[in-house]
Amino acid sequence: MKRFQMKFKQFLWVIVFFPFGVLFAQKDTSVKPSVTIISSYKPVLISPAKINFYGSSLPTDTNRDVRSYNIPSQNYVYSYQSVSLSPLSMQTDSNELLRGLHHFIKLGYGNLNTPFLNAGTYINTIPSALITANVSSLSSKGKIKNQDYSLFSFKSNASYFFKDNEADANLSFDRRQNYLFGYDHTKYDFNKKDISHLFNDLSFSIGIRNTANHFLKLYYNPSFVVDIFSAKDSLKENTVKVSMPAEVRFNDQFKAGVSASIDATNVSFTNQQSQKVSFKNSVSNLKGYIQYKKTGLNINAGFAAVRSFNHWSVLPDIKAEMPVSNQNIVLFAGWSGNVIKNTYRNLSVLNPYLKAQSAQLNTTKNEIYGGIKSFIGKFISVSAKAAWERYKNYQFFLNDTTSASILNAYVLSAEPIVNNFSLHGELNYVKHEKFSFSGEVTFNGYTGMKANAKAWNTLPMEARINFMSQVNKKLKMTGSFFLFAGGHYLERGNISKLNEGGSDLSIASEYKINKKFIGFLNLNNIFGKSYERWRYYPVYGFNAVGGIKVIF
Repeated sequence: MKRFQMKFKQFLWVIVFFPFGVLFAQKDTSVKPSVTIISSYKPVLISPAKINFYGSSLPTDTNRDVRSYNIPSQNYVYSYQSVSLSPLSMQTDSNELLRGLHHFIKLGYGNLNTPFLNAGTYINTIPSALITANVSSLSSKGKIKNQDYSLFSFKSNASYFFKDNEADANLSFDRRQNYLFGYDHTKYDFNKKDISHLFNDLSFSIGIRNTANHFLKLYYNPSFVVDIFSAKDSLKENTVKVSMPAEVRFNDQFKAGVSASIDATNVSFTNQQSQKVSFKNSVSNLKGYIQYKKTGLNINAGFAAVRSFNHWSVLPDIKAEMPVSNQNIVLFAGWSGNVIKNTYRNLSVLNPYLKAQSAQLNTTKNEIYGGIKSFIGKFISVSAKAAWERYKNYQFFLNDTTSASILNAYVLSAEPIVNNFSLHGELNYVKHEKFSFSGEVTFNGYTGMKANAKAWNTLPMEARINFMSQVNKKLKMTGSFFLFAGGHYLERGNISKLNEGGSDLSIASEYKINKKFIGFLNLNNIFGKSYERWRYYPVYGFNAVGGIKVIF
């Protein structure tokens, strides 16, 4: 029995170690050891489930068209640019609201009995939506009797973000109070209510645009705008505008677009003879273009068919940019046209001392231009442009020198054809977010007038400088300086005189006390010269506003 047990154990050991013996016996020592991979492993990263974060940290949409009126470009038509009664420029902090950063209230006071208020809030608790609201108020009293000014503004925006689209709704209200204080104060004395020039502007707009690539590469941005404008003298301008632009991008180089819009205004007011006056001013626009862009070369060819007061005009929209010298220099040229809608609402923003008109004429503009742009290093860019412009039904702001007028208000004087040769230059320096500087100068030369002896109250030269400096983490400073040469104005007795022009320097500063409080100080018209952009209506002298901003 014991012998059988020993043989059984030996048999088990043989079974266990026999495979290993075979392996060692078959090993080929002449071949180097190697590893043979029968199947390679390819790791695959599975896409996680995507969570929608539309309601947080939304980017500011700088391409948003808030006001859709065809006010002439300030870079080209400097004769339309207005200098306010007070050069005080208190900027509202709307960008902070659009980014959904925080709520704030800004309070200040100035030496010209100037209370200042600016407050803003936002709501982003609704999924995929952002609602903002901003209110501001400013008023001042000048040293001249009735040289007072006030502005109240309310703006709100609601944005809803779908998967591939963004819908926007805007509501705004502006109340501008001006007074016709340009009369002879040695002869006349008026109550404020008799010379009040009050403007109320209520506007609502809604639109939608796609934010993602459409399968047809179609981009659209239709909008609908309603504007209700009123002024003293019972003037009312109700405007409805519908715009439907669309663009197709074939590839990275080619795209084409069309746009159809209508801008209809109904005007009614009571004239000095207590007669009811009403008329319409409508502008219809149909545009089309095709664009090619590759390695700095940009060519745009298009046209616009515009209908204004039952008259159709076909206007060009041709422009091209071509880089030279390793793309450090860019040549550009173009031929463009547009219709400027001369409603009382648009013109009163430029000249708040304009009287209501019994009729309106829109201005048709054609411009042929060419120029050069250059990039010097990483931070500097310069450009120069020469343009020849032709205007049909150009509207000059003319002093009302009739014997019946003692307030020295302004009226419009239409010129059938006006030519203007314009020279414009720019210099920009931007170094990250710490320092920026920009300067521009424009020269204008108006010729060809027949109905008007001079280009009344236009500016033959205007120069402007803006700068920003982030001195340190707590102190930030901004400033602006502008200079203009005066144009001709009409004195009583139909005597043409030349305005002196003027200059203005303003500096604003902000100091961050802590995370909740920021102090600010604005110094305006530091030179203290009471110049006149509009004859008989001088701006304020030196004025300062200081206060504190609270963040919560």
